Amino acid sequence: MFLPYRTDAPVYHWPWGTIGLIALNVVVFGMVASGSVDSETAGRWVLWHDQGLRPTQWVTSSFMHLNLLHLAGNMMFLWVFGLVVEGKLGWLKFLPCYLGIGVVQCGLEQVVTNLVGLDGYTLGASAILFGLLAMALVWAPENEVDVFYWIGLRMGTVSLRIRTMAFIYAALEGLQALLGWAAGAGLTSAVLHLSGAALGLPLGVVLLRRGAVDCEGWDIFSLRGGKPREVKLHRPGPARERAPAAGETAPQPEDRAARAARAAEERSTALQLVKEHLREGSPELAAEAHDAAVRATGPWPLEEPLLRSLIKGFRDARKLGGAKPYLEEYVERFPARATPMRLLLAKLLIEEERRPAKALEVLEAIGDAPPLDETHRRLRDRLAAEARRLRDEGVLELE
Repeated sequence: MFLPYRTDAPVYHWPWGTIGLIALNVVVFGMVASGSVDSETAGRWVLWHDQGLRPTQWVTSSFMHLNLLHLAGNMMFLWVFGLVVEGKLGWLKFLPCYLGIGVVQCGLEQVVTNLVGLDGYTLGASAILFGLLAMALVWAPENEVDVFYWIGLRMGTVSLRIRTMAFIYAALEGLQALLGWAAGAGLTSAVLHLSGAALGLPLGVVLLRRGAVDCEGWDIFSLRGGKPREVKLHRPGPARERAPAAGETAPQPEDRAARAARAAEERSTALQLVKEHLREGSPELAAEAHDAAVRATGPWPLEEPLLRSLIKGFRDARKLGGAKPYLEEYVERFPARATPMRLLLAKLLIEEERRPAKALEVLEAIGDAPPLDETHRRLRDRLAAEARRLRDEGVLELE
């Protein structure tokens, strides 16, 4: 079992739609579970396979859940991938996508089951959620999701990239669908989940191609080396202009607009260079391209996924020293999810700069918060022991 509970995807729109959908699902479940809605009415809300076409059920069945575990799992999934999708779309576009996937999938399901004569019923939002996962795969494959896993007797948490998580789910659901088909089970939940993904995938592509979302070059097509989409950078507001000196002509609005356009163009070009150098395994050239853009256009903080990729490039090239300013920047800008970066920074301070006191200061900031998994805890303790050993040996620490 894999349950996502957090993502590092940037959120440009507050997820009002996602929060509202979660609240509505919880309210409907509470009404049914408490008996406020009688069983006959609740029975009309699920999606029946043998009673003809019931368009109302194409909406209501997505808000029905079998039990508390079913509800909790789906709502965790909705929270994480609602953040990814609605965070780029905004609630006004997100809600039609969410409801549209549900209506189309349930409608097709009811048409097919009535045609082939299958009886029974289905309920739940799982097909829609697989549609959101497919959209997230198109828009943000490199962003990470923190997942609680339970495999046999092993339990824990792990961070997975969205593309990795999508592959795992596709493989598991595909295998279950094949096993169900071989056993003559007919229409299984795995088939319904995959049908939701099959609707979400083209929807994500269409919205991306039509410019409804801005993935800043981190969509699956840009990362696979296809034709780059125009990159729209989220920049801070314009700097305050100084007053003109005596005898000096104030800059014209057209001049400021031209400078802003030129800066945007230079940053767009630099962004493509940074990504290209990282794909080629040249983090130093990527850092130089970013530094050149900063010198030409002013401060330009990289988006979190790109900053993380730049650090990873230095680490993979075994040139961790070059990543130090980026590690420090990451820790400062994203402290809530900076544990791996703090560990890398402490490792650099111990092994390359021989600064045990500073390393211990970095490690102490990690603490023992619940997100700290066993692997990170062991690495932190090992680095702390090494730092204390160097300190006790009298290593002279200089700034």
